Amino acid sequence: MASRFVPRAVFPPLDSLPRSYFLGHHRSGLTKMKSMLSRIDLIIECRDYRVPLTSTNPMFEESLAGRERLIVYTKKDLGRHGTDADHQREQIIRQWHAPSQVYFSDHRDKTDVRRILKFAKDYASRGVSLVGFRMMVVGMPNVGKSSLLNALRLAGMGKGKAANTGAQPGITRKIGSGVKIIEGEAGTEGVYLVDTPGVFVPYVPDAAAMLKLALCGSVKDTVIAPVTLADYLLFHINLIDPGLH
Repeated sequence: MASRFVPRAVFPPLDSLPRSYFLGHHRSGLTKMKSMLSRIDLIIECRDYRVPLTSTNPMFEESLAGRERLIVYTKKDLGRHGTDADHQREQIIRQWHAPSQVYFSDHRDKTDVRRILKFAKDYASRGVSLVGFRMMVVGMPNVGKSSLLNALRLAGMGKGKAANTGAQPGITRKIGSGVKIIEGEAGTEGVYLVDTPGVFVPYVPDAAAMLKLALCGSVKDTVIAPVTLADYLLFHINLIDPGLH
């Protein structure tokens, strides 16, 4: 009789696991963002829906303080199943960020994109600027900042891709000059969105958090061994249902 498979309850410690992916253009990008704050009206911070806590970068709280913030949890399509647990988790997340506005988004979902676009338009209408209303999108590497920018531009202006995107982090390495996503009305210049490079944290104390970020694409494939990532993913699959694989 075959023995019953019992999954591991604890993943083995990985003391030698790399704990950072903080590159030179991350540091310089954050410094440039901070210097531009006086010209920015609203910060859009993108976080990964699948890892809402782990994809948070505390450096943004410190460096970009003083501007109202819209939080967008991207890649909803990869982590949401429409269950009661999803709704409860989203409600908790909204409470974390209050009074800031929170959206959960799939950049390919026109309804999601239009909600964010409407928020930007309504926010911009509170004041009048001859040089246009400027927003800056920030976040960890590969959380979907450039994809969101392209989706907002398509929905708001009917124009195609303005920012390069890809499956690996590091596609955007410099801060853009600003892309118009909403046409101006009554003599105004409209709404512009500034794309920025993803910024990793200088050090990740928790090995599990580093593995989660790597699995979600915030770390280049060469940083952590594929066998380690596959083992960690299989560990979690087995905890859910040992028969899935």
